[in-house]
Amino acid sequence: MQLTTILTGSLLATAAFGAIISVDVGEDGLVFTPDSITAAVGDKVQFAFYPQNHSVIQAAFSTPCNPLAGGIFSGFVPVSSGKSSDVFSVDITDTNPIWLYCGQVQHCESGMVAVINPPSGANTLDAFKANAKTAKGSAPSGGISGGSFVSPGSGSSSSSSSASSSTTESATSSATGTATSGSTTASITGNATSQATGTGGVTSKSTATGTAPITPAIPTATGGAAAIAIEQAGAIMPVLLLVGLMLW
Repeated sequence: MQLTTILTGSLLATAAFGAIISVDVGEDGLVFTPDSITAAVGDKVQFAFYPQNHSVIQAAFSTPCNPLAGGIFSGFVPVSSGKSSDVFSVDITDTNPIWLYCGQVQHCESGMVAVINPPSGANTLDAFKANAKTAKGSAPSGGISGGSFVSPGSGSSSSSSSASSSTTESATSSATGTATSGSTTASITGNATSQATGTGGVTSKSTATGTAPITPAIPTATGGAAAIAIEQAGAIMPVLLLVGLMLW
């Protein structure tokens, strides 16, 4: 049972976080490597940039080299040498085709395009690339959209956490007991109920019942009872003396 639970948890975690797919932008010239990517919902496509200055921009298939309104835009990422320290990460939320290009002057027209989840049919990457050759390229005027810059292999650009909790607790208890006169044993039964309410409205309530033996103490005479005992002893003493004299 424990092994099954662990394996099930691992599979669910993998499904929840998805895969990370790496794409190099400009490492091998004016190309995306790879330029055709298949990604599932929940995956992350992460773009690493190489010299000199490239970008990732989303376009419609019918209008290559021109930004799609509200689409993906990494901004321009200048790199003097090697690979960019951070990558541009895009979350995949559906499997619809995502057509991409570099917005640097003449890069798209030179064939620097890519597609995530290419469709079947006539709308191929080769067709998109061919149409890009005659397009008049442009780039968005706004800021970064559709993704964020993260450390390579990371799932989020920044992390912050805050936690607050408060718990209100209440407890009630009651006990009832019975004992038989002259008995050497007795018992008492008690009920205790506790209730805790935490942040979020979650209430936890528990009740406990128990029975405990009681050993009664030997009673001692005090007050009026002691006085009566002394008085009775005083009345008997003369009789004992009279009997003793008669025997003498």
